[in-house]
Amino acid sequence: MSHEIRTPMNAIIGMSHLALQTPLDARQRNYVEKAHRSAVGLLGLINDVLDFSKIEAGKMVIEQTGFQLDEVMDHLANLIGLKTEDKGLELLFHVAPDIPAGLVGDPLRLGQILVNLGNNAVKFTEQGEVVISIEKTAEDAQGVELYFRVRDTGIGMTPEQCAKLFQPFSQADSSTTRRYGGTGLGLAISRNLAEQMGGRIWVVSAPGQGSEFHFTVRLGLQDRATAVPRLGREVLETMRVLVVDDNACARDITASIAASLGLQVDTAIDGAAALVAVARAEQEHRPYSLVLIDWKMPQMDGIETLRHLHAHDLLHVPASIMVTAYGREEALGEAERRGVALRSVLTKPVMAGQLLDAIGRTLDHKGLTEHQAGLIGQDAQAAMQQLAGARVLLVEDNELNQELALELLRNAGMQVALATNGQQALDWLERDTHFDCVLMDCQMPVMDGYEATRRIRTDPALRHLPVIAMTANAMAGDRERALAAGMDDYIAKPLDVGSMFRTIARWVGARCAVPGSAAAAVQVPAPAPPPAGPGLPHLPGIDTRAGLATTMHNEVLYRSLLGKFHAAQSAFVSTFRAAQGADDASAPERLAHTLKSVAGSMGARGVQSAAAALEGACRKGESALCIDALLDKVAIELAPVLEGLAALLTPPVAAAPPAAHPAEPAQLRALLKELEALLTAGDSGSQDWMAAHSGQLQAACPQA
Repeated sequence: MSHEIRTPMNAIIGMSHLALQTPLDARQRNYVEKAHRSAVGLLGLINDVLDFSKIEAGKMVIEQTGFQLDEVMDHLANLIGLKTEDKGLELLFHVAPDIPAGLVGDPLRLGQILVNLGNNAVKFTEQGEVVISIEKTAEDAQGVELYFRVRDTGIGMTPEQCAKLFQPFSQADSSTTRRYGGTGLGLAISRNLAEQMGGRIWVVSAPGQGSEFHFTVRLGLQDRATAVPRLGREVLETMRVLVVDDNACARDITASIAASLGLQVDTAIDGAAALVAVARAEQEHRPYSLVLIDWKMPQMDGIETLRHLHAHDLLHVPASIMVTAYGREEALGEAERRGVALRSVLTKPVMAGQLLDAIGRTLDHKGLTEHQAGLIGQDAQAAMQQLAGARVLLVEDNELNQELALELLRNAGMQVALATNGQQALDWLERDTHFDCVLMDCQMPVMDGYEATRRIRTDPALRHLPVIAMTANAMAGDRERALAAGMDDYIAKPLDVGSMFRTIARWVGARCAVPGSAAAAVQVPAPAPPPAGPGLPHLPGIDTRAGLATTMHNEVLYRSLLGKFHAAQSAFVSTFRAAQGADDASAPERLAHTLKSVAGSMGARGVQSAAAALEGACRKGESALCIDALLDKVAIELAPVLEGLAALLTPPVAAAPPAAHPAEPAQLRALLKELEALLTAGDSGSQDWMAAHSGQLQAACPQA
């Protein structure tokens, strides 16, 4: 029934969207736009009615799957964040730090309740904020009870209006539908979902004072939940942080998150107070390490405050992170226009993990990330020594991911064979069963990693061969799918080098630990330090620090990968549109998945996030209208990245170099050995090498 209803609706929405892309006169455009808006509204009504009918028929099944609460909240922020930004509202999350990392339940239906309540809060609020708080109210051996509160500063309701809520097709009063729209089913569906998850829902409100929607749910606990890493906490606890925000609620929440990480936190209500606090801390010889500052504040905004701060004659100038409810790119652009360098910008709502990552990136020159990198580097180094000499079959179809993985694995002293799809992997293993491990990408043409692993497990000789998934889908459901196919473990993309080597060593180390074996003779080099010299320029849309970390700070490799990314993804939009009309229905999803994966490896977080949303829409079979909108978002994120890479990869026109003196024979042999190593590895850095040393080669071989 739902398929029969949704299919023609998707056709109407998709065709009217396409019609709007054609030349129309004003009258025709008016007609088509009205039809399109009405169809979108009708589809929303149909979805609500179908969900409610499923509930009434007792067919709504609550799944029990492992998930991370942070993933649900990230999805929520993506769905309603733009709406709050368009209305100039603050969207804030306050998640208690004692909530377990690994939960069991139905993340889709939990997210549906939060989206319903969040959308209502935004709809009925014209100024102020929407705050979503989560606390743990009970915990036992079976699970936890979580309490959610969605508070807004909107129009509010009378007790009589509150009494009508949570009933099917009911709103506060008849004027609500006329003014704000809606079906009146969202709250009824939310009530039923909360009750099916062992909780309840209620509302507290007063006219003109906003509303608070409360609900509880019971969730299970994962047996082996992965704890959120807190490396360097002993360093964090020594650091003083100043939180600056004119919004009291936002200020308190940001301060609470920072305190939960172990930071010593002070607050200031505006830019002037912040300047006074920083000066006082300097005089007391207790300077701040970091300032977390809001952008849009009255009198003196965050950018102007930082400009004054940098102009002060301070012995210890604190680093800064801009925290804003407005667009990240807008903040960076405005700061650049005013001559203020922003190392990091976070968009609200801020989660603890995001803040910790931003602090690490921003304070690396003050010891935090050096401390963390030291711990990760030691673990990775130990794992690399353990893995030296291991034989690994890498199964990966993407050229950029191939180069990255091959470089990292071979630098660790491993012998690596390459297959570009699941069928090639099976062909390899039919010829040679003496591999210590298979690193298996999950989404590939011809045969994906899941099917290849299932077939590997049918061969008695390969039943105990470790197969480790390498997937850009780090959600709990994707991990379970990998394990269900017979894989032993997984490595998330973009690669965390230390985590990757630790995971491989957990499965391969014992197989390689043979006294007197070839592995013992292999000396593994230490991870390369960050290169000297000017390094990489600022690249729009790319966190080069994160990208370099993926390559263990190998700038030559990173530049090569950036070049491959530019070459492979420059035509992404046209390639994706062509794939939509092709016979292979899975091709668009696979293209979005690949872009998500490689963008993450490069540090292009905006592209990665947009591609992930596009991939999810393709997987769920969303409407053509939805997919087109998400493709437009990818194009917007991708354009500045490609433009910056084009500038990076275009060699500057230089004056002719002075004639070089012939190199000494020993020096020439050393230079040629460098070139030989680059060519043997297929490294595009050989082109840079030739540009740098062509004069010496021509002087040594004038007839060449």
